[in-house]
Amino acid sequence: MGSDGRPGHARDAMTLPHTVAPHLDLPSQLVIPLESLAAVSAGVTIALGFIYLFFGLRVFRVMTTIAGVIVGVVAGIPVGEVLDSRITGMVMFAILFGMAAWWFTRWTIALPIGLIAALAGWLAARACGANPLACFFISVASAVVVGAPVLVWYRGAVMILTSLHGASLVVAGTSTAILLARRLPLNILETDGHRVGHACLAGVCVIVLAVPAFCFQQALYADLPIEAEDADADAGKMAGAKRKAV
Repeated sequence: MGSDGRPGHARDAMTLPHTVAPHLDLPSQLVIPLESLAAVSAGVTIALGFIYLFFGLRVFRVMTTIAGVIVGVVAGIPVGEVLDSRITGMVMFAILFGMAAWWFTRWTIALPIGLIAALAGWLAARACGANPLACFFISVASAVVVGAPVLVWYRGAVMILTSLHGASLVVAGTSTAILLARRLPLNILETDGHRVGHACLAGVCVIVLAVPAFCFQQALYADLPIEAEDADADAGKMAGAKRKAV
């Protein structure tokens, strides 16, 4: 029971200093209601989802770079501990991963997808009782079969990924907003005994949103030059070369 006498009030709010920065001496009166935080998160998730759905090919590189910076920050923590400075390791790896994601976007997408396919092929081969050498060749073949098309048909792969990702974000954000509007606990989807039904409904909603979004992106970017997919900077270089030629 919270300080205002309502049951669960303390559960609906979190004290920011003790959650985010427990080592800092911040005022304990600074409190953020979890319900408001979840509402903001749902709105941002829905907005990002629609951006992916409608403009996925344009924003993909920027979002991939941001994700690379975040991954670099996390990966730099153990290196920073070795260097006796977490900040140094986080900044170094954030810059490294961010630059790699920006300049080699195709590879930063194809490689993880290929590695996931290789892992799936390895696990499937092991489940069938294959020996380690056969598992190795099967995993390599899986990586090539799945990863190579991403490099060759980069535009289509990005449109498919952004359409599915955007649809998933919209469905997740809308589900959260519905639960908040009905004043239901956010974990009810996992505890009400209908997880399979909820998952099937979410999958159908994702497909219903992703297919039209993919077709929309195909029509919207039909005249976009292939070079413009990789980077605005690359397009700028081409424009500069054309000006020099003129």
